[in-house]
Amino acid sequence: MATGRAGALKSVEDAMIRIRRSQSRRAIARLMAQRLGAPFDRNAASVVDVIEAASEAGEIPTVGSVARQLAIDPSRASRLVAAAVKTGHVLRVSVQDDGRSAKLEMTKRGRLSLEAVQKFRAGVFAGAMQGWTERECVSFSRLLQRFITALEGMTMTAAEKSSLGKSRKGRRIRRPPL
Repeated sequence: MATGRAGALKSVEDAMIRIRRSQSRRAIARLMAQRLGAPFDRNAASVVDVIEAASEAGEIPTVGSVARQLAIDPSRASRLVAAAVKTGHVLRVSVQDDGRSAKLEMTKRGRLSLEAVQKFRAGVFAGAMQGWTERECVSFSRLLQRFITALEGMTMTAAEKSSLGKSRKGRRIRRPPL
């Protein structure tokens, strides 16, 4: 266990590297596919997660909001959305006020997929925190959110800060965890 501020900072750095490596290996997605015995469409899950977050924040979900929230270019976001439409997770619906744009809506399949992913992730995190006290869980959650917010503040460009993580109405929305 780290002692002192310098030791704690090194420990955090080491933990962040381990998290990044786990995420780049898609460890949770692979675990989900193994346990459920079915392929996991990570891209469709990312798109429906953005749609839910945008909708909760009062934003109209679009390809643009997918690009902003996933921090990818619009053409990549368009391909992800097209694939999610093709697999039946998402519908493109014309916006009545502007025939040129389309909002995104989850289908029943998309909603069921999102719920399954959220339930699975929650189970993985609960398993990782098994044996923790309620106080430890609450403290970890609070400190992790504080850390991520500060880290985003330091690492994002001004343009990213103005668009990523906020709806058009200026409310903070959560970023997809996949």
